[in-house]
Amino acid sequence: ACLHRAHPHLVALSLAGVEFNGLTQGSVLPGGSLRPDGFNTVGLWDGDRQTLDILYAEGDPISVAYVPEPDWLEGRPLPDPAEQGGTVDPLTVFAELLWPGTPEALCGRAFEVFSGSRRTSIALDPARPARDNRIECPTTYTRYETDEDGVEQAESFDFMVELRARDDGLWEADRVHGATGYGRFVLNSMETAPSD
Repeated sequence: ACLHRAHPHLVALSLAGVEFNGLTQGSVLPGGSLRPDGFNTVGLWDGDRQTLDILYAEGDPISVAYVPEPDWLEGRPLPDPAEQGGTVDPLTVFAELLWPGTPEALCGRAFEVFSGSRRTSIALDPARPARDNRIECPTTYTRYETDEDGVEQAESFDFMVELRARDDGLWEADRVHGATGYGRFVLNSMETAPSD
């Protein structure tokens, strides 16, 4: 059973030549975790519009639809949603990471993520003390690809999730930073001044 309280989460991104909006809707389970019912994105890439819809049943993806089909698929089929049980969409993970809680609840957990075209995993190590009375969770992001021979390849990136204390005694993710194949990234909450 779940609490029938919707948890719509929206993210918007605007860069030169790129606009992206994403929405996920679902339910809050009794233990506090989030279960998606639907995931939708609308993107404008150099003026070309593309949508993605993932539908879920009992928390598992059952259908994926890109309109139009991405050029980068080059005719290859999308991963079968029936084989993606136990995964959540990227925005549900984003919401889980931003949900206030204890350091023990926020860190030391893992997510299996399905974006419609790729499966990834995010694993957070247990919480540990950090500078300025903060707490940090070393985190590993792993991206899985299947090559032309059907062999699964994995590529991992390490990053850090930093938590700050709230006035109500709970903690929340405040800063995420690390390195990717495209260079270093830093995400700060709206109330946090950038730092090195």
